[in-house]
Amino acid sequence: MQTREKRPGPFLLQDSGKNAGKPGTANQMWKIFDKAREAHPELGGAAWSGLRANAVIRLRPHGHTGHRISDMAGIPVERIEG
Repeated sequence: MQTREKRPGPFLLQDSGKNAGKPGTANQMWKIFDKAREAHPELGGAAWSGLRANAVIRLRPHGHTGHRISDMAGIPVERIEG
């Protein structure tokens, strides 16, 4: 499997607390996502990978290149264009 170059960002920054202004962690994002699923039963079976796949599908008709989508979604270009 080909490895992807790890680059910093883009980040979702924390907006409150002692770490305000610092990048959020994956664990924090899962906690937020889990709360959203509890509040909205229609998200019960949703997963990050499915949301990311839907975002990729929606970006294609808007003229974004495979390379741009790859950068936004963190998916290798080959998987997007394949």
